[in-house]
Amino acid sequence: QVMDTPGVLSRADSERNPLEGLTLAAAELLPSAIVFVMDLSGTSGAQSSPLLQLAVREKIRSQFPSRPWLDVRSKADLPIA
Repeated sequence: QVMDTPGVLSRADSERNPLEGLTLAAAELLPSAIVFVMDLSGTSGAQSSPLLQLAVREKIRSQFPSRPWLDVRSKADLPIA
């Protein structure tokens, strides 16, 4: 099975919205692998900067160190990504 969950933004846990909480709860409670998709073009608003996305990746990766993990880079065809 594959579950597409909402993205998680770079902010404090106390500031996360319910959909971000759902994403993290699914990762915690379901027997799953994590496919972390990054858009490193930085063209989707302030929260899309590559450094912020990598910070979110590191935080989530440290929360689930035993989960199988795959990093995917979208928009790799763009020169900036």
